[in-house]
Amino acid sequence: MRSGWFEEATARSAVGHEARTVAWEATPLGPPSTWPESLRHAVRLCFSTRFPVMMVWGPDLTLIYNDGYRDMLGTAKHPAALGASARVVWAEIWDDIGPLFDTVLATGKPTLNEDLYLLMNRSGTPRRPTSPSPTARCWTTTGASWACWTSRPRPRARS
Repeated sequence: MRSGWFEEATARSAVGHEARTVAWEATPLGPPSTWPESLRHAVRLCFSTRFPVMMVWGPDLTLIYNDGYRDMLGTAKHPAALGASARVVWAEIWDDIGPLFDTVLATGKPTLNEDLYLLMNRSGTPRRPTSPSPTARCWTTTGASWACWTSRPRPRARS
């Protein structure tokens, strides 16, 4: 089932194009035409920026991300991560990042964790990224919970 708002929101993005091929009806989110307005706004925001953004939605932590975030996933996880549970996609670091999501879901209070040194399996080999370093920001919106995990370059030392 095609959804005009979803096609428009994902039109100018390579990952957005791939997101249109996901069988969303087989995910906990269901087809985009049934998504609540708050999720639609979050998706529009995710795909409208070049800043790396990964968002999850609902108790299953269903993953949506943009072009900027794709490199964080590497070749072993992208594009299968679209519509998958963050718990599954990031199983190797879930002991470190799961509590961030749990805190937000339990309290509704945002978290901010900078310079997390995580051993991530991004392209078939576990490694710690040197740059960009992950920054996790998690928060809730009325009626549903979601999180955003971004990355940013490390500041350069001043001479």
